[in-house]
Amino acid sequence: MVDIIPKIENEIDSQMSADKDRNVFINRHHASSAGRCFKMLKYAWEHAPEKALDLNVKVKLLTGMLWHRVLASLQEENYLTEYKIDLPELEVSGFLDKAIVAVEKKTIFLYDLKTTASYVYSKRFGKNKSEKSGFQEMQLATYGLGLERRYPDYTIRAFIVWLIPETGKIKVEEIDYRKFRKTASMYWQDAMINTKLPHDQLVPGESFGVPFQSWECNYCAYSNICQTPFKAKEKSK
Repeated sequence: MVDIIPKIENEIDSQMSADKDRNVFINRHHASSAGRCFKMLKYAWEHAPEKALDLNVKVKLLTGMLWHRVLASLQEENYLTEYKIDLPELEVSGFLDKAIVAVEKKTIFLYDLKTTASYVYSKRFGKNKSEKSGFQEMQLATYGLGLERRYPDYTIRAFIVWLIPETGKIKVEEIDYRKFRKTASMYWQDAMINTKLPHDQLVPGESFGVPFQSWECNYCAYSNICQTPFKAKEKSK
């Protein structure tokens, strides 16, 4: 029997690499990192090497990429797809998923797709809800700030499209754009200051915003080079 798994992994790597190359920014933070640890942002700014991903993580990321392509395929007049926003005054750039410009209403409907697991979805919308991190909302609001530069006289309504692949459930959630617009702007202003600090002044568990949530370290691409006390122990094989 031919072991096809390595071939599958190589193809996933190829597709992920093409997507990643598009998202390399010089002297800009990634809008998708809104709300995250300042030390992580600094590593990304410096283009530090990221740790290798397990195949199961790659498959999950590929699933998200495929669903984003479905959303991108929705094309009509006044649709903005994979539209690049750039905020030099906040040193941040990114590509929004989808925005619909309703010219008659002078309103923009902004959408960001998030694929997630059932248990994460239940923590956000179930009976026993946990406190929201605000990361997704700030990311979406950052895209809104970029759109305001092109459409200064328009009202922006922002929505997160939640998709759970394992169940096929889709839920559209509108966020409080005005609230998170302010939060996102303040975050990026803080990020500009804190990511200019040397690494020895960005101490995990001690410095402001390093990290904001201890669980961030378990999903950080730089946890292998960061001396964080919060990283979960690797499971023995």
